[in-house]
Amino acid sequence: MNDFFEFVYCIDKKYNKQAFLSISSLIEHSNGIKLKVNLIHKSPRSFNKYKKVINKNYPELDLNIIKFKFNIKSYPRLKNAHVSEATYYRIFIGDLVRSKSNFIIYIDADAYIVNNPFEKIKESINDMKEKDMLLGAKTTDYFSKQQSLDIFERLNINDKYFNAGVLVINLKKWNKENISKKLQKQVKKIENEIVYWDQDVLNSFINGDYYEISDELNHIVNLNLKERFDTEEVKIIHYVGGLKPWDEKGIEADPNNYYQLLNKKYLN
Repeated sequence: MNDFFEFVYCIDKKYNKQAFLSISSLIEHSNGIKLKVNLIHKSPRSFNKYKKVINKNYPELDLNIIKFKFNIKSYPRLKNAHVSEATYYRIFIGDLVRSKSNFIIYIDADAYIVNNPFEKIKESINDMKEKDMLLGAKTTDYFSKQQSLDIFERLNINDKYFNAGVLVINLKKWNKENISKKLQKQVKKIENEIVYWDQDVLNSFINGDYYEISDELNHIVNLNLKERFDTEEVKIIHYVGGLKPWDEKGIEADPNNYYQLLNKKYLN
C-alpha cells in the first residue's frame, strides 16, 4: 500500500502521556500505511521517554518533534482553565510544520483511534481537493440551543460551529493564503469575545465555510453523560469537556473504558 498520511499534535508536558497513547492508537490501526507525526511541543525534552518507546517499538514511524517558540501567555481564557496554552498551537501550524504534504490531519491529544480511519480520511481529502476547501471539521451539537445561539451572536458567525479536535487541513492552501498569520491577527481582533479558545478563533475566521467530515472521524464522548459508543461504527473518539478519562471521576464515568485499556496496553 502506497498511501501516506501526515498528522500533527499540539501539546505541553501535561499531555505527554495522553499524546503518546493517541499516537500509539494511531499506529495500531495503520496496518502498514506509512505515517508521519509532527508533535508541536512546549518542552520537547519532557517527551523524551515516550519518544524512546515509540522509536523502539515503531521504528517505521517518522516522528518529528517541533519546539513551540512563540510567546502567547497573554492569549485569552488561559488562567485557571482545564486546557493549557497548547490549545492555541493549532493556529501556528503553518509557521512550524515544514512539510511537502498537501494535506495534514490534526488530532487532539484526548482523541483516540478505535478503528482504521484512513479510508474515511482519504475520502475527505479527495473531496476537499476537488472542492478546493481549506479545512475539514465536524459540526458540533455539543452545546445547548441557547448556548449555540449565544455563540453565533458572540462570534458574529452564521449557523455552523465545528469542534476542532480533529481537523483535515489543506496545508498547501493554508500556507499559500498565509492562514496562520491571519488567525494570529484574529485572536487580537476578537479577544474579548473568546470563550472556547482557538476553536472560537478558527470558527470566527472560517465562518461556516468548511468541509463536513464524518462523525466517525470525530465522535464526541462527554463523560458527564456516561454514554456508550458503538466501537464498530466509530473511527476516532474525542473526549470533550473538563471531565477526562484519566481523572479519578472520569475513570468511573467512562462506560467504554477505552482510555484505560490503552493505558494498560501501552504503559503498564
